[in-house]
Amino acid sequence: MKKKIYSFCIVAFIAAAGSINSNAAIVNVNVRNFEFIPSDFTIAANDTIIWIWENNGGNHNTTSGTIPVGATPWGAPINSNSTVFLYVPVIAGSYNYSCTFHASMGMTGHFTVAGSSGIADVSKSGSLHLTAVSPATSVLKFQYGILNNTKVNIHLFDIIGNKVQTLFSASQNTGTYDGVFDVQMLHSGIYMLVLETETAVVSQRVVLQ
Repeated sequence: MKKKIYSFCIVAFIAAAGSINSNAAIVNVNVRNFEFIPSDFTIAANDTIIWIWENNGGNHNTTSGTIPVGATPWGAPINSNSTVFLYVPVIAGSYNYSCTFHASMGMTGHFTVAGSSGIADVSKSGSLHLTAVSPATSVLKFQYGILNNTKVNIHLFDIIGNKVQTLFSASQNTGTYDGVFDVQMLHSGIYMLVLETETAVVSQRVVLQ
C-alpha cells in the first residue's frame, strides 16, 4: 500500500553540525475504553499531540470544542481504519475536545497551551527555510531556500534519531531548490527531514501513514 503524507509541521533551530536536537515535545494520548489518556495536560506552542487508537478500542473520534481565537479546529476519526491523528497547536490558551459519539459518557479531553517552545519559526529565521510542498501518495516533495553559498546536507531521520537516508550533500549557491524523495518503502510513522548548512539547521517533522 502506498504511503501518504498525513500531516506535518515546521520547526527550526540552530545546532552544531550533525546534531539533532529540538525543544518541541510530543504528547501521546491513548484512546481506549471510552477515555482519552491523559485527559488533561499542559504543553507549549508548537509541541505535537498524537491521538493513538488502541486495539479493540472501539469507534471514536477527536473533535475540537471550545478553543482559543485563531486556533485551527480539528475533527478526525480514531478507529481501526484511522489509528493516529496528529495536531500541532500554535496559539496559547485552553483547548477542549471530545469524542462526539461518546461525549455524553464522559469521553472528553482538555489541554492547555502555555506559550512557545522556544523554537524559531522557519519563516522568521532569516537564514534558510525548509517546507513541504503538496502531499503525494508515494513521494515526499520539499522546497528549501538558502541566502548564502554554502555546503548543504539534507537527511531523513526516524523519530528516535536514526538516519534513514541522506537525500542530498553538495555545495550550492544562493537560491531556492526543490527535492523529491520516494517514501513508498518506508514504514508508517514520524520522521524528521533535516536541512543542514555550515551555520544552521532547519528541520521539519513529517508523518507518513
